[in-house]
Amino acid sequence: SVSESQKPLCVYFVSAHDHNGAILGNQLYYYHHYKIQGLQKHFAVAPKLVSSQDEMKDFMASVRERHAGREIKFVDVVTHGGKSSLEIHAPGQPSITAERLRDDLFSVTG
Repeated sequence: SVSESQKPLCVYFVSAHDHNGAILGNQLYYYHHYKIQGLQKHFAVAPKLVSSQDEMKDFMASVRERHAGREIKFVDVVTHGGKSSLEIHAPGQPSITAERLRDDLFSVTG
């Protein structure tokens, strides 16, 4: 078995904004724990409840700093959205395009 300190990293984001209970409803508490347990078979998981793209970017930077030299191999984002956008923000705020999020979170400087 690979030790936790040798596993690649997985960042698991969950949107704090859930207009219909599909992400944070009572039954979903267990879903997230079950999903994280499955991910932990292969990754060291860093979960974070977020309300903005800036929070996501800051958390990615803190994970990189805390685990310098380890690769973030997998990022899972659980949120509402559409075919080409994510809704991390509160209702009424603009959606985030998948491309903008990817470029922001995985930029060479980020």
